[in-house]
Amino acid sequence: MNKRFAARRFERLYILFSKRMERRMLRLVAFLLLC
Repeated sequence: MNKRFAARRFERLYILFSKRMERRMLRLVAFLLLC
């Protein structure tokens, strides 16, 4: 298996995960501010 391909795949997964977590964190912050 290509190491470069694996790294690119992992990077894409990490970016997707970070975006999802960022959205969740923003929602949490908004919820805390509203309360």
